[in-house]
Amino acid sequence: MPAFSFHFWRQKNRQWVQHFKKNLPISLFFLIVFYLLLIGFGPQYLMFVSIFTVMFKLNYKKSRSLWDLLKFCSFQFLLSALAYLATLNILLTISLNLLVPFYLIYTKSSQFNPKGYFISLMTFTFCQLIQVKTSFLQQSQAYLTGLLLFLLVMGAYQLFTKRFSKEQLEKNGFTLLSDLLLAAGQGQKDAVSLAKLATLTQQLYHQAYFTSGSKKQVAPKARIIYNFAFLFQRALYFFTSIDDLAEQNTTIEQLMTEAAAYFDQASRFASLSANEKVVLEQQGQALLVAVEHSDALAAAFLKNLLSHSLFILRLLAKDPAVVDAHWQTPKHRQTWQRFLRNFKLDSFELRVALRFSLVMAFSFFIMSLTHVTRGTWLPMNAFLLLQPMNEETSYRMKTRFIGTIIGCVISIFAIPFLAGDLSHLILASLLGIYVFTIIPGTAFQATLSTVFALFLTSLALPDLTAAGLRFFFVFLACGLVYVVNRFVFPTSMQKQFAFNFQELFHVHQASLVVLRRAFMDRINYGTIADLQLQYHLLHSEIRTYLTKHPELDQAFYKEFLAVSWQLTTIVEQLLLLANSKAISEADAALIDQTIDSFDYVLTLIQHLLNFKTPPLAMPHTEFKRELALDPEISYLLVQYSKKLSIMYHNTFLYVDQQKTAQHSY
Repeated sequence: MPAFSFHFWRQKNRQWVQHFKKNLPISLFFLIVFYLLLIGFGPQYLMFVSIFTVMFKLNYKKSRSLWDLLKFCSFQFLLSALAYLATLNILLTISLNLLVPFYLIYTKSSQFNPKGYFISLMTFTFCQLIQVKTSFLQQSQAYLTGLLLFLLVMGAYQLFTKRFSKEQLEKNGFTLLSDLLLAAGQGQKDAVSLAKLATLTQQLYHQAYFTSGSKKQVAPKARIIYNFAFLFQRALYFFTSIDDLAEQNTTIEQLMTEAAAYFDQASRFASLSANEKVVLEQQGQALLVAVEHSDALAAAFLKNLLSHSLFILRLLAKDPAVVDAHWQTPKHRQTWQRFLRNFKLDSFELRVALRFSLVMAFSFFIMSLTHVTRGTWLPMNAFLLLQPMNEETSYRMKTRFIGTIIGCVISIFAIPFLAGDLSHLILASLLGIYVFTIIPGTAFQATLSTVFALFLTSLALPDLTAAGLRFFFVFLACGLVYVVNRFVFPTSMQKQFAFNFQELFHVHQASLVVLRRAFMDRINYGTIADLQLQYHLLHSEIRTYLTKHPELDQAFYKEFLAVSWQLTTIVEQLLLLANSKAISEADAALIDQTIDSFDYVLTLIQHLLNFKTPPLAMPHTEFKRELALDPEISYLLVQYSKKLSIMYHNTFLYVDQQKTAQHSY
């Protein structure tokens, strides 16, 4: 028993040490801003500590330019000014708390970034919660001091991590390609590297989503991320389909081994000298020529990987010839078009924005109308409880309620043992480290945040009074949020899953439309990038939902997603070929008929799943298994047909099993 206890505490101690090391930047920043505002401006401005700590927590791992940080801080200061205006009278309170939360959520939130509004709305909300009424000049001085500290620490941290970081994108990705090619050249498979490459590809699409923005042109940084994602996606298709390609021979295996050495050298691109970069490009071009002389189908795919990697190296080297060739952002992704497109009641953004606006306006209206002591806890808790999805909100209400009860009990017994204001502040600052570094929304985090708040509140109120008010306002906030969450524009994960699943088909069919156009006219790669991004984000959302709901038919959905991924990867490669090869009119007509048949089968699958889709007449197509086209295009079209047949077959069996199971009851 003593041995077990020793081992248990040893493990716990190790976990706490790891947690502390991992979150050391956040902990240090919290302590600095806590005591800076306390000593410089007084305890009434400690409300700002939460804003700046969360601001730092959400941004310190991101690579952001000084200009981006300055724009971000300027916008946050504007929100703090609007928050001050909202405290001047009840009319401004209601109107601004209706308009500002709506704007922030509608423009900054989406189904792929549901909490994109969080820090901005937190700034606007918490800046209204200053208990001691001061002039705007005094309040803005405290807020600007915190912003300046945020800018300085962010700048210093990014300089440090940029200098010592060992996880450049090219190092991670090109190293994996090198390992996979080396294994393939030896007739082996590297399942571990393949899984890592799949994870990295999905991460890149998420990173591209947060980097691309909504301007008319895709940012250069986003283009690099997109191109890496495309390269790795093609590589995944190549290595998972290598058995289906032409029979391997010694020449191909030798080329793969040489390509592995090239990618290994490319993984160190950032540290190469100018002469070494020239030699690397020459090595890649020589390999490309050697691959082009091979008639094997596998060599054609290897050629695509090599040519795309050379293009990426030119992007990294900032070659004007490729950097200045901008990608256009599709119109529906640009700010005004996106604003109009989402303005409908079934839109995720509109429903969440309306729900938050009503809750925040009503909370602040009650607070302003009653002037109850610590009435600020009502809007603060309402803001923290309300989440974009119903299930998340329900979970937060439970954990917040339980954590508040436990925290109040702990505080009632602990506060009498604290002698003097200094001990309250010191313990509150130590507790705050864990409040802002552990997983938010858990009962434990709610307990710590309650104790943290009551340690500070007890400086002005008796401990029992403070605990009673805390419990009352949390209970009131839970009731308000429950009513709105249940009856006002609810957004559930289950409905979002069904929407995402149907949306996959929309992306597939939209991709076929773009593919049809691409064989007639050149397509800007911004359009292709947008389709790929939309697909992979949907794919990720569906996979995440499946992991949390084991009651669903996991085998069917996982197989469906695997085939669906292959379809979108094939289309992306076809789009690349369509943009780079001349197609005769006869071949274009044949491709057009083939695409008609693909579109028809996708619609049939949707009808099997009872999706609302318009009826589609069977196309008059003389489908040919072997097309008299370019061998790469022919191969990919045939592969698309095969994968689509598998998808239809699996869906038909799944629907048939579902009907059989229903009749058996």
